[in-house]
Amino acid sequence: MAVRFTIRNRLFAGFSFLIITALLLVLLMANTIFNAVQYNYKIANIYAPSVNELERLDQLLTQSQSYISIWALVQSKDTQQKRNLSRLLEVDYPEIKKNINKLAYDWESDDVELLQKIYREINELFIGDYESIMNSFTSFRSYNDAFLYFANSEMVEDGGNIDLAVKDIRRDIKNLKNRYYRKTNEITRLLTSEYEKIRIIIIVSGLFLLIGGIVITLITTRTITSPVNSLRKVLLDLGKGIFPKHSIQVTNDEIGDMVHALNSLVKGMEHTTDFSREVGSGNFDYQYTPLSEEDVLGHALLKMRDELKESERILEQKVIERTKEIEKQKERVQMLYKNVTDSIKYAKRLQNSILPPGQWIKALLPESFVLYMSKDIVSGDFYWVERISKDETLFGAIDCTGHGVPGAFMSLVGYNGLNQAVKEHNLKHPDQILNDLSRLAIASLNRERGSDFIRDGMDLAICKLNRKTRVLEYSGAKNPLYIIRKGELITYAADKFSIGEDNSELKFKLNKIKLQVGDTIYLFTDGYVDQFGGEFGKKFKYEPFRKLLLSIAELPIEEQHEILYETIVKWQGGFEQLDDILIFGVKID
Repeated sequence: MAVRFTIRNRLFAGFSFLIITALLLVLLMANTIFNAVQYNYKIANIYAPSVNELERLDQLLTQSQSYISIWALVQSKDTQQKRNLSRLLEVDYPEIKKNINKLAYDWESDDVELLQKIYREINELFIGDYESIMNSFTSFRSYNDAFLYFANSEMVEDGGNIDLAVKDIRRDIKNLKNRYYRKTNEITRLLTSEYEKIRIIIIVSGLFLLIGGIVITLITTRTITSPVNSLRKVLLDLGKGIFPKHSIQVTNDEIGDMVHALNSLVKGMEHTTDFSREVGSGNFDYQYTPLSEEDVLGHALLKMRDELKESERILEQKVIERTKEIEKQKERVQMLYKNVTDSIKYAKRLQNSILPPGQWIKALLPESFVLYMSKDIVSGDFYWVERISKDETLFGAIDCTGHGVPGAFMSLVGYNGLNQAVKEHNLKHPDQILNDLSRLAIASLNRERGSDFIRDGMDLAICKLNRKTRVLEYSGAKNPLYIIRKGELITYAADKFSIGEDNSELKFKLNKIKLQVGDTIYLFTDGYVDQFGGEFGKKFKYEPFRKLLLSIAELPIEEQHEILYETIVKWQGGFEQLDDILIFGVKID
């Protein structure tokens, strides 16, 4: 009987070897790290701070020499430099001296003696020469003593007593700093040596661990990891519905037991898959025997095969019947679509009949253009021109609620209402015409209130132009009037309510404008400015629209029409037209 070397025994042997090796590495590194810590402590807490504080002391001497020179040479009562010198002598120097004294506890005796010599020289300088100058010039008038001023100025000049004393003290400080620079370099060299020892130990130990780890890995991979990965791959593939092409080799351990069970499961699933594939392709006569009497999946598949066979027969009959029905419905839909389209095209001809012809517009308003782009076959926007006397002409741009068929119906209401106000009621002024049109719209559309209350209406701008007097009358329902005069755009705001709003107190106001030769008048609906397009799919908006009008106002009227059309087409690009577009332009000659 073969002896079974279990997975537990293999793992125990491998990890024991790694733990023992790691302990040896720790012992070898402990002593080296301890020495490195000691060296690092001296650098961080003694030598480097000592150099820094000596450097601060050297800078303090330099600053004090500068401040005492100003005290002796500059006539003043009190300056910031004098206050700085007092703070330096009374606060900064004692603080630096205190810090150096703390560090000096760990210095060698020669260094301490040199430090005491530096202290004595600094005290002689500060208490002697500095205090002499400071006591000599205590007030603004004290600088008027020429003898005293000359004697003290000699002390602070180059080569004077103070200059020579400072240079001697700084020389001693420099020597002391250089000693600790050298000590720092020596300790750093020793620290580097200890780090090099650590590096060598790590490299040697790492190589040993690497070689040992590779050996353990190879053994583990061969006996444990490789079979487990094979099992894992097979299970993952089975989870995705993929069967292994070859059986896994069975080993003499716990993994071998699992491999044997998995191989048996795969063979059974492959047999079941073949049966399911044949049934799915319509081969309901394919022979299949369940793996056992308790094979729930196998018996369920047999039942499914019989049910699918019967369902296929019923489905084929239903498909034949439904196909015939769909063909009949398609014919009815095509006929209905043709009838609706023909009706809309006829409505388009009717709507075109209410629009004033281009020749008629040119006869009344020679320098004018109309940019008219409907979203659908029929439009909710329309333009209107009516002559009321030899020199007076009414014209307007009207935007009815909605677009397409609903908007077209509203445009007929608006057209009839405008004509009725002018021809039947003899109204001549835009505000009267808008008030009469609003009353008619309310009476025609809003008869019944309640859940079906109709809120359709119109936004429009109507003008009356007297070409002889060049007086323009304007009234608007939400749609403003633009006039461009000598490069300036003048806006006349409309009333902020629409035609058809049921409020008897709302009356439209009348604007009278004295025009000049060269003025250009623009009436428009909101379709142009609301059109989506451009690089980022945003609206055109009013500000770019006004700039565009300013840029073309001096051009011939036909060229203005062409530029406005090309601009909006380019802006729209591949985006769908959002609404009907209407712009009415008139130039005063």
